Amino acid sequence: MSHAQVLQILPESIDAKAWIVLDPQSKQVIAEHAADQRRSPASLTKMMVGYITLKAIQNNQIQLNQVVNVPDIVNTVAADESRLKLKPNDQITVEELLASLLIMSANDSALTLATLISGDIPNFLKLMNQTAQDLGMNNTNFSNPAGLTMVDHYMTARDLALLAQAIAQHTPEYFNYSKQREFIHAGIRHQATNLLLAKYPDIVDGFKTGYTKDAGYNLAVSAQKFDPNTQQERRLLVIIMGSSSKQKRADEAEKLMNIAYQYTQTKTLIKQS
Repeated sequence: MSHAQVLQILPESIDAKAWIVLDPQSKQVIAEHAADQRRSPASLTKMMVGYITLKAIQNNQIQLNQVVNVPDIVNTVAADESRLKLKPNDQITVEELLASLLIMSANDSALTLATLISGDIPNFLKLMNQTAQDLGMNNTNFSNPAGLTMVDHYMTARDLALLAQAIAQHTPEYFNYSKQREFIHAGIRHQATNLLLAKYPDIVDGFKTGYTKDAGYNLAVSAQKFDPNTQQERRLLVIIMGSSSKQKRADEAEKLMNIAYQYTQTKTLIKQS
C-alpha cells in the first residue's frame, strides 16, 4: 500500500474521526485522514472472523454445509448485543453462521465460528492476531471476536483497508454475503445495516458496519464500477471510523467513494513487454 495520497480532502469536510480510500488494484491510497490512529473497530472486527472462516473453508478445515453444534460460550452474549439467540447444542450450518455474521452482525455466530475453527476463543484470538501480522496490520490487536469494547482491542483505518484488500483478493466469496440486504433465520427477518447496499445495489457489495458508544459509527465499504480505461470493473475500498450516526457514516462513505471515482482513474503508464 502506497501511503502517498492522490487527492487532498479537507478532514473537516468528512464527519468521521478517521478514514481512508484505497484502490486495491494499484494499492494506492487515494485519500486518508488519521488512518494510523488506533480506534475501537466495533463489529468491523467480524471482517477478520469472516476472512479466517472463508480461508478455513478453502483449506478444507471446515465445510460450508457442515452442521455445527453451538457451544456453551454463546451464553455469554448479552441480551442487548446483536445476536441470533443461539442456545448451546443448537444445530446450525457454517453457511448460516457466516451469513448471520456478515449481514446482521450476530455476536453468537462469531463465538460459534471461533470455537469451531480453533477449539476455544483464546486460540482463535491468537489466529486473528497472527493473521493480522501476516497481512501487515501492525496497529491492530484483537481481544474478542465480536468487536466488544476493550482497552486492548483496536484497529486503524489503514489496517482495515489492508484487511479489506485481502478479502477482495483472497476470499471474494465474502461478497456473496456482505452484499445481501437481509438474513432470515427461524422465521425472523434481520435487515442489513449498510444503507449504501440499497442505494447502490449494482455498485456497493460490502463489507461491514459497526457501532459501539466508544467507537462511534464505523463503516467499511466495497464498491465496483466499470472502468472504460481498462474495460474491467474497478473496485474501491472506503473505511469510515468514528462517524456521528448511521446515516452520516453512509453519507460520508458515499461522498468519498464518488469523489474517488470522479477524480481518479486507472491508467497503464508503462506496458510490460
